[in-house]
Amino acid sequence: MGIKATHRATLEWKGPVEPGELPSDNGVYMALGDHPVYGNRALLYIGKSSELNNRVKQHATWLQREWRPEVYFAVVEPEFLDDVEALLIYAHSPAYNGSGTDSFSLKATRELSIWNTGSFFRLLPEITSSHPWYADECRSRA
Repeated sequence: MGIKATHRATLEWKGPVEPGELPSDNGVYMALGDHPVYGNRALLYIGKSSELNNRVKQHATWLQREWRPEVYFAVVEPEFLDDVEALLIYAHSPAYNGSGTDSFSLKATRELSIWNTGSFFRLLPEITSSHPWYADECRSRA
């Protein structure tokens, strides 16, 4: 097996922001809030969009029902958007993400390394698809 190139996505998380106050960029977002099982300021949801502002506005109804909801976002290069979201969900298993928490696959042909910076709170500072925890799953889906 040859050495794969690795793409490093450095995510500068910003927030908290209100739905409707996000940029109209490609990116990922996360919702935090108090959860009866996961605890205070728990990671509730991770999502992606090519139009962050419009997508997060679609979540406004359920976010209003949460205790102390907060939304954070990071801009991501369009060609890595799907892979960044998939690895974040797989690594963190947010409370309300129903799919992607038990398996993932990368669309790109290279390994992915995510460095979370800024206001990333409950997220791991670094995640890489080549880590043994994730690599076997990623290779089995390739």
